[in-house]
Amino acid sequence: RAPPKPRPTPKKRKLEMVDAMVDCLGDDDAQYILSQPFTTRYATARALARLEGGVDSPGLPHDLPLRIELLLSQLPDCLKRRGLEYLGTSSGCGSAPVPPKAEKYAGVLLGLPSSENSVSGLGRADVAAIMQVLDADIHGNAAAKRAAVSEAAITGHLLPGAPLRSPLALCGPPGNGKTSIARSLARALGRPLHIIPLGGANDVALLLGFPYAYEGSHPGAIIDGLRETRTAAPLILFDELDKIAKTTKGDEVTGALIHLVDPALDGFVDRYVGGPVDV
Repeated sequence: RAPPKPRPTPKKRKLEMVDAMVDCLGDDDAQYILSQPFTTRYATARALARLEGGVDSPGLPHDLPLRIELLLSQLPDCLKRRGLEYLGTSSGCGSAPVPPKAEKYAGVLLGLPSSENSVSGLGRADVAAIMQVLDADIHGNAAAKRAAVSEAAITGHLLPGAPLRSPLALCGPPGNGKTSIARSLARALGRPLHIIPLGGANDVALLLGFPYAYEGSHPGAIIDGLRETRTAAPLILFDELDKIAKTTKGDEVTGALIHLVDPALDGFVDRYVGGPVDV
């Protein structure tokens, strides 16, 4: 009776997984991945195995560094798959470069901030300290400042990692300091402020973006805000709500806003990104 074969050690299994991935790459791509540290090679092999059901999947695109960046990112798996699909189906064969459209989409995904990193630095805000910041920034308007801080405390904005879709409405005639209060609140809470002007808005794509399949497509203002502020926990000010177009298309913008600030919403879906984004 033949003795049982020895079980491979964990290190050997890792080496075999990396070797299998390298074997299915072209010369240029294999040379690139072999120049990386072993931890990067193994992490890439594991990511490929999880997303594609095995490291021997054919048709890996030429632009491997961008693909590796997607694989090693903290994006949800559904967005990783979508990005890899666009890169894979559009990269052609041989040494054909990745078209700008697919490269732009991958860049948008990689520019999305991680929700875990965004809320980790947020601590409990002190009401007295916030009022001190508001008083230093804004002269007068004492009643409005007290009401804003009280409402923010009630809706949970002052708690660590508070849900960002707890809406706070600032009402009043033009020029009475609504934007100033929002800007001061953002500074007191330690969150960047992103302003989305909605005066004359008559297309819901302003907020939700255009689908990837459209020529010249791009993400909406929410995704742009997350990328510009580099955090998933900004304070977003929807300005000039009363100036949204009084048309059917303007009603669609209003409906999208109502849906967006619903605390029961699990994830925001931008039409361009095509998957849930944690805001």
